This record gives sequence, structure tokens and C-alpha cells, in this order.
Amino acid sequence: MEELRRSLDADPAQAVSLADLAERFGCSKPHLCRAFKRHAGTSILGYLLRQRINAAMVALRSSRDSVLQVAIDCGFADQSFFNRKFRALVGMTPTDYRERAGAGL
Repeated sequence: MEELRRSLDADPAQAVSLADLAERFGCSKPHLCRAFKRHAGTSILGYLLRQRINAAMVALRSSRDSVLQVAIDCGFADQSFFNRKFRALVGMTPTDYRERAGAGL
């Protein structure tokens, strides 16, 4: 499970299929999901979402790319979904986060 976690950390923007991951690690999807949750304390997709949001936070602080471009670069296909998940996890919109981070958050 640590190898899986490291691969998700290495490229959070990668497209992830539970079926492909289960095949790669030689187990069923339910077994992989249970084992990862025991190891990491969260689901695979929940972990990946958090890593993508963390990558977006770094990009918002360090680049002038549009919020849409940051979302795409971090593995989100839909800016509306990105905005909702960002707000749910960070407590503010990506634009508000960028403005506050620029002011020394």
C-alpha cells in the first residue's frame, strides 16, 4: 500500500482507474480499497483528491495561471467540480485563496 501511496503522491494529476490499480497490485478492487483505507485512513479517491487540492494550492500561490489552468494541470476536468471540492477542503474558493496567499495568508 505504501507503493500505491507513493505513486499517487508522485503524480496526483494522473488519471486513476480502480480496476487498473487492482490489476497492477494483483487484487480485487474491494480488497485494494479496504487495504488502502486501513493503511492511509482514507479512500484511494479521497486521498488522491486531497493530493490534487494540495498541488493546486501550491500552483495558486506560485503561478499566475488561471484557476481553470491550475485545475486542469492538477487533474480536474471540470472547474466547477474543482471549485466545489477546493472550497469544501480549504474553506474558501481558489480565487480567494490566491488573493489571501498573495497577501501573506
